[in-house]
Amino acid sequence: MKPAAFQRGSAEALNAWDFQPVFREKATIEGQNIFLCGMQAQHKDLGEATGSSASLGAFPESSAWYELVERIGIIQSLNRESFSLKHPTSDLVQGEIDALEVFPKSPSPNYHFAKSNGVALFSNWNEACRRAAMEMVERHLVLASWLGYSKPMRMIGIAKTPLFQLKKIYQVEHYDFGRQKLANFSTSIYVTGIILRPLTSAHPLIMGFGAGLSQVESIQKAEGETWQRLGFLWGEEIPQTAPEFAPHQLYHQEYYLYPKNHIQIDTWLKGGFYNESLSPLASILSPSFVDLSIDADYRIAKAISREAIPLVFGKWREGSFATLPEERLIHPIA
Repeated sequence: MKPAAFQRGSAEALNAWDFQPVFREKATIEGQNIFLCGMQAQHKDLGEATGSSASLGAFPESSAWYELVERIGIIQSLNRESFSLKHPTSDLVQGEIDALEVFPKSPSPNYHFAKSNGVALFSNWNEACRRAAMEMVERHLVLASWLGYSKPMRMIGIAKTPLFQLKKIYQVEHYDFGRQKLANFSTSIYVTGIILRPLTSAHPLIMGFGAGLSQVESIQKAEGETWQRLGFLWGEEIPQTAPEFAPHQLYHQEYYLYPKNHIQIDTWLKGGFYNESLSPLASILSPSFVDLSIDADYRIAKAISREAIPLVFGKWREGSFATLPEERLIHPIA
């Protein structure tokens, strides 16, 4: 059954899913409480969906639930043959798009196209599209720096936030990954990354990224992502051997939890991957918005753009990744 708090107004499309009891846990790190929430649902034909969230104030059951519903929306869309393209503010249908352009197939066992990249859920279409676009840009600009199109820039003088309570066990670093113009937006989207560098080998390396319509908003989003990753990874065993390859995001996470691979992150953040000889990427992205909505109460948008760098897990050797050395095929987005 669905969590009690969400019985009223929940989409009928969710009735075929079996919802497991809500997971709640509190991690206390350097005096700071991180409230963690996880949700899981099972479908007899479609498999499993999960959602999770973290907060410094209370158990974030609502945001975990919305992420779970977003994931269910994606899973239920995978067998469709086509989708509607809609205007991001008017909700008017602008055309149809083949499913393979929305969810590309992976012909090789060595890589897997991300399904949830650029997907967001909200109660209205306009805001769902805005959030979907921000996520797409976040991944695009982080990958652009990884591929050498730009340099991550260390941010100095950041206002003190609760993250700095971790200074006895972590070095807290903020990085500016730039901003991106979109054809459908009046303002640019900013992207920030946060790195928690462990001061001892007992703690995991943590990376969080965020996008916003201002740099302040992008910092806030990145800090929220950082707390969530720290909370769920806290107390987990640090890998002492290189993880076995697998073309999914958990492998990318494990790859950079392994201490011997931290050198890759150091080189990247110091600008060591930057290649000024590369042709510049598109200065303006022109996203289209695909409607994955379950019903009127749960509007789910997926932003796609031919100019954006695709998010692929595993060893993908096409496009800008074609000439990368083997070790850089595993990007840090997980």
